[in-house]
Amino acid sequence: MMKLRVLFGVAGLALVITASAQTALIKKLDRYSSIVSQESDLIPASRKEQLTSLADMIISANLKDGNSSLIFTDETNSGVSQIAQAFLQASIAKKGLAKVNIFSAGNTESAIDKQAIELLKSAGFSIECNTNFKKNPHYLLNYSWSENRIMLFSKKMDNFQIPATNLIVVSLDGNSVNDSPAINNKQSIPYGVVNETTLKEIAREMFFIAEKVQNNQLLSHQQ
Repeated sequence: MMKLRVLFGVAGLALVITASAQTALIKKLDRYSSIVSQESDLIPASRKEQLTSLADMIISANLKDGNSSLIFTDETNSGVSQIAQAFLQASIAKKGLAKVNIFSAGNTESAIDKQAIELLKSAGFSIECNTNFKKNPHYLLNYSWSENRIMLFSKKMDNFQIPATNLIVVSLDGNSVNDSPAINNKQSIPYGVVNETTLKEIAREMFFIAEKVQNNQLLSHQQ
């Protein structure tokens, strides 16, 4: 895979951000993402400030640590946090952004809302249910035929897959994010109930974040 390495001199240190070649999304998802990517004018100015702040957190973590780990949270990790994880993963892949790791979790575990799964499918994601898990179904999600699939399932913050340090935690249900040694930064961008309107809002805003991160890398490269 083609790599683009961008060097920054900060306080005498060379910091590296790596950008990968852009990933081709599944055709239906690519069409959907192209539409929502052009709807940033529908995002309120105050909301754009919050999303830009979140993008800045990702950029800062990449500069400092060479990568960033972001986790979306809601109470049961069953709805909007799963949708946000899927769309930000797809958007960073489409923009060719490497070293941005995306997770989701909740304060408790619950089965993922089936409506959330159906909405993701309607946007173009390919999703297959693993029937070995009855109470808390696991879903294999594809956003590109050339990339590894994502395993979606409801989980708590203490799940072994969640990094133990330097997390950017994003609350999506308005609940406060508890302080923890693992948390590097935190942000709150609440969403409403799981429905088609919320799906589009999340998709639109995740691509907005990815574009902000991409633009920063391109600008830094030009300098």
